[in-house]
This record gives sequence, C-alpha cells and structure tokens, in this order.
Amino acid sequence: MFYVYTSLQGTRDAVKIRLEDIPEYGLDIELPDSSLGPVDTGAYFNPGEDISVNPDISGKLIMTRDNDEIILSGVVNSTARLRCSRCLAQYETGLQTDVSLLLKVTSPASLDDEAELDENEIPIHGSEIDLGAILLQEIILDVPMKPLCDINCPGLCPQCGHPKGSPQCRCGTGDGVDPRWMELMKIRDRIS
Repeated sequence: MFYVYTSLQGTRDAVKIRLEDIPEYGLDIELPDSSLGPVDTGAYFNPGEDISVNPDISGKLIMTRDNDEIILSGVVNSTARLRCSRCLAQYETGLQTDVSLLLKVTSPASLDDEAELDENEIPIHGSEIDLGAILLQEIILDVPMKPLCDINCPGLCPQCGHPKGSPQCRCGTGDGVDPRWMELMKIRDRIS
C-alpha cells in the first residue's frame, strides 16, 4: 500500500501513496506509521539555518477518493527549530497543523489548466501522491512569520548587540533615553 522511494544515494526521499491503493470509502493514515518511516523533510525543504522541521511527524489523516479528486484531511503534529526574530536565538516549538486539501488528479496535457485551481487544491500528476512533500508544505505554512522564543523576549541591545539582560550586555538598565535629550529631561524634572 505505502512505499518509501529511495534515491540513488540510498537516502529516503519521499513517502509516496499509489492512487490505486486509495479506496473510495477512504484510507486512514496514522502517523508515525512504521511502514512509512519518518518523513525526510530535508529532502523537500532546505531553507538554511533559520528553520528546520523534525522528520518525526505524528497525526491522523484521512484520504477519501471520488473519481479524480482526493480529499486529504486531518491533523499533523510536528516540531520545528526556528530563529527568534527579536534575539536571533534558535529554539524549538511544536506545531499543530490542520490539513484540509483537495488533490486533483490531472493529466500532463492539462498543465495549463493549473491556474484554475482553488487555494486548497493541489494538482497530482502521475499515479502516486508524494504525501511527505504535501505535509511539509502545510507544516511550513503554519510557521509564524515573526517567530518569538518567548512572548516577552527583550530582543537585542541596540548599543552592544547582545541579548538585553544577558551577562554580555553591560549597557545598563537605563530607560533608553538618548543622551542628547538629558538636558531637557532635567528641565522637565525641575518644573514638575
């Protein structure tokens, strides 16, 4: 039913499901599945050091087939390593991704018709579905635009560039007033 495609180098490239193995009444997929193995996210998404997705993905999916349309729905849990947008520290966070997609089996002759697909529709060419690539795309869409290691992350010090409040930052805990305004601050304090 499932098989893992192996590249010439012998590494796991993709988790593929053959269309003929999806019955009309549906196919339940429980992740992780020992027959699938881990989804090798590095084969699909190599963005550098700012983000990486752990290949140990868990969840439950249902694939239902209706002629040339396959409905893929369920929930996928994963872990991603992100870089904080304030302090630039790397951290891990859990992601829970709701999957609700319509996969349309298309022929190579209809490649020009892909512009007519809705936002939750994915064209499938050939006789198999690369489930790993589809799940990875959905997980990546759940990564926050501005990831934060903590909601109260102070960020980097504008003076020294180290994280604020860290032992490396010796800029003090002043109120951050520009020294050029200090004379005006003294006048304000005398008036009040």
